[in-house]
Amino acid sequence: MIGAVSCSNTAVNETKPIVRVDKPVSPPDPVMNGKGSVVVALLGMAGCPGTEAATKFLSEFSATKKDGVKICRIDVPLAGKVLEPAGDIAASLEYVVDQDRKIADRLDFFFYPTLYIMDREGVVRFSGGCEPDKVKTMVAELVAEVPGATKKMYTQPSVKVGDMVEDFNIPNAEGTSVSLSDLCGDTGVMIFFGSTTCPFSMEAIDDLERLKKDYAAAKLAYAVVSFGQTADKVRDVYQQKTPGTRLVIDSDCSISKKYFGVAAVPFFCLLDKDLKVLGCGPFVYDSAKAAVANQNDRAAGATGAG
Repeated sequence: MIGAVSCSNTAVNETKPIVRVDKPVSPPDPVMNGKGSVVVALLGMAGCPGTEAATKFLSEFSATKKDGVKICRIDVPLAGKVLEPAGDIAASLEYVVDQDRKIADRLDFFFYPTLYIMDREGVVRFSGGCEPDKVKTMVAELVAEVPGATKKMYTQPSVKVGDMVEDFNIPNAEGTSVSLSDLCGDTGVMIFFGSTTCPFSMEAIDDLERLKKDYAAAKLAYAVVSFGQTADKVRDVYQQKTPGTRLVIDSDCSISKKYFGVAAVPFFCLLDKDLKVLGCGPFVYDSAKAAVANQNDRAAGATGAG
């Protein structure tokens, strides 16, 4: 499934493959047509809470933006679906529906919504969540950027397989601090990052339960990180949707961003008992299942070898 809620990314200088937008598509593409300007493009969908919140900010921002900045919203249907155009988009925002998903596919779009910021050459310098103050800062820096300057990449990198995650403390649903190593225990842990306001996270929670049942013999621990919400908003929902799964609270998204690079949900990270990343990425059942299956095979092999 696809994520619908995102939190801000901190501007960082990171070595990251440069994505250049240089292939036109049909219908008229506001990203391509904006080359020569700094382009702020929100890819989302009507009815998605994150899309609506970001659209409100961008509508206000577009009224005060500097010359040389282009702001647009691009609605993207789910694969194989047809999306009706939204009827309440502010006139200050350029708006298209990417029915064939060509714009989305070119940008490797996955999470609803994702904000992309491109420089004048069409290079994607940021992709992630929409945090107003940081968006304004990034846009201002790109507008002021002189030709030939080193390109500052703003997207915060996420963890990757093989990384070691630093241990940290995080509050549980009762307000007691627990450590990441506590969550991992002796077997490792599948961590699910989600938000109850995100319909895709709620669908993915059902897949998490399916995963727990399919791999019950693996004796793997499971934990849910409440991404951007307080305990009182989510406790009852998660107790009902995924009983027995430990719940920890990252109400300002700071831990998810700092230690995992999570910018949007649903997201997963599979760790072994030593806090080594065995699998991670947007939570899709097949991807999460493959990560758990591989770990199960490794564990079985190690037992057999012993």
